Amino acid sequence: MNICVITAGRGCHEWKVAARSGNCLVEALPLMPGRWPLPVRPLPARYSMNMRWSIRFFLILALACGAILADGGNEGTSLTVGDRAPDFVLIDADDRQHSLSQLDREGKAVLLIMGNRKTRKEHEKWAEAFREEYGDREWITSYIVLDMRSAPAFAPKALIKKKLTKNRPAATVLLDWKGKVHQVYRTQKETPNLYLIRLGGQLTFRLDANFGPEAYLQLEKAIDHLRPKRATDKLEPVR
Repeated sequence: MNICVITAGRGCHEWKVAARSGNCLVEALPLMPGRWPLPVRPLPARYSMNMRWSIRFFLILALACGAILADGGNEGTSLTVGDRAPDFVLIDADDRQHSLSQLDREGKAVLLIMGNRKTRKEHEKWAEAFREEYGDREWITSYIVLDMRSAPAFAPKALIKKKLTKNRPAATVLLDWKGKVHQVYRTQKETPNLYLIRLGGQLTFRLDANFGPEAYLQLEKAIDHLRPKRATDKLEPVR
């Protein structure tokens, strides 16, 4: 049996001890100076087991609730073509700030590719295909907007940013740490969500789909409607 002092009263006139014999918990009893402690009374073993199972249960429950909240969908009415795209301000992995209003002032249309950890391979395919065809065009750009609620809660933000800067996708990645932008845009979590926004902030095309030839052809046609007639022309804002 191991005995250790855990508390001391004022002036050290009264001490309390705790003891453990094997896996058996014992009660803390007072110890007067100069005397050995009274015989300890072991607590029933079931108390120890119940306490352990209770702790495990609450830990599992807390993790489950956190996963549900972090991976939850975005209920509500989805944005439709013709709606005004909600503005936002997000930072990338290099801590640079980006916003729709800034792109609008620069005279650019934008393709938002929204996704999460589950859609990573697919939204990166969309970004790669867009860059191959439109990467050198000054009148349009693209962003990957990541829903960071799906990131592991124990992973430091600095580590996530470092990984993104080391393996950069084909489009600038904006980090939606609290998922607020995804909530406003009413994204769904199973496939990438594409939003094509023209100058003036109007949503002109929307598609929720994995990358594929037919799906990309739909996007290509929508972008062609925004394409300036001549290389020197600028995009016309929504009236």
